Amino acid sequence: MQTLNVTSILAGNMDAIYARLVASLSLRTQIPLNYLALPDWAAREQLFNTGNATFGMMCGLIYTHKSSQFDLLAAPVMAATRYHNQPVYFSDVIVRADSPIHHFADLRGKRWAFNERVSFSGHAIVCAHLHQMGETHAYFGSAIPVGSHANAIRAVLAGEADAAAIDSTVIERAMVLDPDLVGQLRHVAALGPSPIPPIVIQKNAPLTVKQQLSEALLTMHTDPAGRELLAEAGIARFVAVHDADYDDIRQKAATTRWVTLSPAERERDFAHPQHTPRDLSVLEYMRQTLLANISNINDAGTYFFTLNSQPTHRAIVIDPQILQSEQSLVVVGFFGQRNWQCPDAVVTAIDRTDIALVQGLFQFDDAVSYSTLKLDNGNCGNLVVLKNFDGIKKWREVQPHPYATDVLSPYYYDSVRLHHGVMPRGLITPIELTGLKLYDFRDMRTG
Repeated sequence: MQTLNVTSILAGNMDAIYARLVASLSLRTQIPLNYLALPDWAAREQLFNTGNATFGMMCGLIYTHKSSQFDLLAAPVMAATRYHNQPVYFSDVIVRADSPIHHFADLRGKRWAFNERVSFSGHAIVCAHLHQMGETHAYFGSAIPVGSHANAIRAVLAGEADAAAIDSTVIERAMVLDPDLVGQLRHVAALGPSPIPPIVIQKNAPLTVKQQLSEALLTMHTDPAGRELLAEAGIARFVAVHDADYDDIRQKAATTRWVTLSPAERERDFAHPQHTPRDLSVLEYMRQTLLANISNINDAGTYFFTLNSQPTHRAIVIDPQILQSEQSLVVVGFFGQRNWQCPDAVVTAIDRTDIALVQGLFQFDDAVSYSTLKLDNGNCGNLVVLKNFDGIKKWREVQPHPYATDVLSPYYYDSVRLHHGVMPRGLITPIELTGLKLYDFRDMRTG
């Protein structure tokens, strides 16, 4: 049987445990498994996105974004009494032991560190907590994404931040690995409990593989070797979970649309280069679906493609011969953050303009294709393929494009990320991004 790759996009301080867990599962099921602990978190997620990782450990929020691609195998029940024998965890708000802060209410105006915006325990649940308090803007004096829970802990210890919210299983593991942390940090609040990050598997994995892995996980606590490994990880056992169990995360994560953590967050939110790796993975997905289906594209027209059971994207092919060639092509990647308070008249105008834009592309000599992908958060991503860079400038001048970008977009979108790039040999080569422009229209709308 072919070896199956496994990875985790949770905190790295559990990698050693996960590697042993995967080895144990391989032994119990006789399925060849290979745990990939890549140093870059985005690269690990790309393994999931491309299907190169068959199963693994995933943040609950990210699972809700990818639930159309993955099934749930199991979730851990932590052994500590605070978890009440349920597959849940907390987001522990930590400060330095010598901090004058003793309650969450003491954090108003203070310096906040969090791992990243796609984290539930580090970011989304904090937004949900503030929303419940009736706080929607600038509760903290500053809020800085630092890249990981480990970095957030270091920022608090170094005095660079007053507090941070850390996945309770991560901070507990950190204190096992470094007992000195027990006397250096103090908890001031626990947000949750929340559904714990699950173990997921690609929907297209063989049913027998799913059944074997699920059974091995759910019965691991019944044999001495399995119990010993689980005990080292602070896990009592694994249990079955269902998609509906993660609805709580879906509901709380929605509050990130309305809550900003700090006064400067407007400038750091959607219109920020930190999103480039994720944007590139979305653009690559559209390129790969075009490539996978290119042999079936004989005529200009509108097509709908999918790959590895991921979301369908609409591709409007203007010049199939150029798209099938290996000549260098230019790409424009567009990512827009919807303004959910946009007037109905603007929404109607955008819908009409989109139709006119598509019709205009068929009359535009430099256009090759135009792809649109609906994203999980209600926003959208577009991939425009052109014959050359001159085509970008020309396209900006072709109506109704100027009307859409200059008149409608500032009201339909809050922020926009616009990437430029190339495919050196057409679709057969990955996209290479060469430039990025960021637009935030909110201040302009408010005068």
